[in-house]
Amino acid sequence: MLDLKQLLSEEVDGTGELDELLASKADEPLTLEEIRAQRLSFVMGMLPRETTLTREDVRQLLEKRYG
Repeated sequence: MLDLKQLLSEEVDGTGELDELLASKADEPLTLEEIRAQRLSFVMGMLPRETTLTREDVRQLLEKRYG
């Protein structure tokens, strides 16, 4: 099993393919649904643990704000 230090310092078999896939996807524009999902995820991550807002509450608020 590889440890994190080795993964970060060496190219492991198959990582070249992953790098190519990630690079090709980076050039593709995001869909509106992907942008909405990222926005929702960001907002949920920024909320304090004590929040009573649910994911659905936040989704509805974002929809009102951004359409």
